Amino acid sequence: MTPPSPFDPIIKSWIIRGSLLALTVLAALLLTVLASDATQLEYLKLALDAAKLVVVGFLIAYLGILVPSGFSEARNRFEKLKAARIAFSRAKTGVDYLSLRLAVVSLEEASKLIQQLHVWKHRAELYPEEVSKFLDQRKESMSPKQWADLMYEQLHAVRDALERNADVWRTMSLRERIAELRSAQEAGIRIWKQDNPTLVSQPAAAPR
Repeated sequence: MTPPSPFDPIIKSWIIRGSLLALTVLAALLLTVLASDATQLEYLKLALDAAKLVVVGFLIAYLGILVPSGFSEARNRFEKLKAARIAFSRAKTGVDYLSLRLAVVSLEEASKLIQQLHVWKHRAELYPEEVSKFLDQRKESMSPKQWADLMYEQLHAVRDALERNADVWRTMSLRERIAELRSAQEAGIRIWKQDNPTLVSQPAAAPR
């Protein structure tokens, strides 16, 4: 069932007030015809005043619905932009510093962190228009889908690296962990570049 439009009351009010205006004018014209010359002008003034009241009432009713509706729409746009920026920033920043963050935590915590970044990436994908604007602001020549694919390839490659080193993760040194994670992340970027060879601007390797 289609939800009622906020402008439905305006349309109904317009019909009612328009009908009242028409009846008022017709009644004034009838009285003018039947009245004497001395009272015709008074009836015409009465009709004009009534018409003004009807029009003013309609404008007040229109603004009474339009203004709150405009505020509500602006608030919804702001909340949507806010949610999109949070999801985009957490996904992007998390991936940018992925190797450093994972290198200092346990295998269990590392897997949870990758899962959380996957969730933020999926949330950001819910706002393609906003993500496109964020990418333009950063002068990134890619679409929201290409950006999401880039995040996925890196997360997927790093997850595979953790699985390969699950048995020795606890004994690996910090330097070995960082090297392994960066290598995996760069491998994910290379895969993404192979799938997007025509991009004007391609991202550099994972931050060192």
